Amino acid sequence: MSSIVIVTGGASGIGFEICHHFLASQAAHVVILDTNAQNGAAAVQKLTSEFASASVTFIECDVTSWTSQAGAFEQIYQQHGRIDIVFANAGISEKEPVYGANVAELKEPSLAVVDVNVCGVIYSINLAVHYMAKNPLSPNDSTQLRGRIFCTSSCAGIYPFATLPLYTASKHAVVGLVRSLGRPLTEPPFQIQINAFAPGPIQTGFSSDATVYQNLFTTPLSTITKAVNILMEAPNITGKVFELHGEHITLSPPPSYAHEETGKNIEYYWSLGHI
Repeated sequence: MSSIVIVTGGASGIGFEICHHFLASQAAHVVILDTNAQNGAAAVQKLTSEFASASVTFIECDVTSWTSQAGAFEQIYQQHGRIDIVFANAGISEKEPVYGANVAELKEPSLAVVDVNVCGVIYSINLAVHYMAKNPLSPNDSTQLRGRIFCTSSCAGIYPFATLPLYTASKHAVVGLVRSLGRPLTEPPFQIQINAFAPGPIQTGFSSDATVYQNLFTTPLSTITKAVNILMEAPNITGKVFELHGEHITLSPPPSYAHEETGKNIEYYWSLGHI
């Protein structure tokens, strides 16, 4: 049975590479969700021209809109009867500092970065869990998973990045989500794997100035697909963040507790099941 794979922001950059990878190496039907209809159509054409038997479709979708994302997921579920893998990948960066381009002028800051990188990811995870929980467990499936969720964070989700503070905050949010959801999603009725990738600079189209990459140590797109392969073979790894640097794939653990009591408090909250 082919896996049904959804990739947000799949028409270009990291998302397109993920789509390409699954069509090349897996028995999968890939659905690209993207706001750019022109890029989406071009991505489908490029993939089908390279893979004659490729099963790939495009749905125009605004990840910042619950209605748009929910409609796309429902359409996919109605057509295929299941959703197996979701890449919450769509992301943008800010166009001006969060404190404003001109401090003398009072101006409401744009929260588009938060809408796409945080709200969009939350919507994707919520929808993925809803539909994956419907997937039956097969006794012949050694993974005993109902689905897998991958989130695209960034090295800026692990370290301070003064150039893009709002982008950094949004990617830290993704890291916090994934680390916190790993534990509850392993349990029934979910049994869903969730992990995040935190790549360094990747020469995609994220920066409009191509010369910016000349003095950077970049990470090839192939490192991301290698990380995908590792996690596809390791269903018990969940709630983790992997830093991707060059060709290196490194587990990035959460910081140690400064005080032992903090860890005990968190475990106590978990035992209650609520706060």
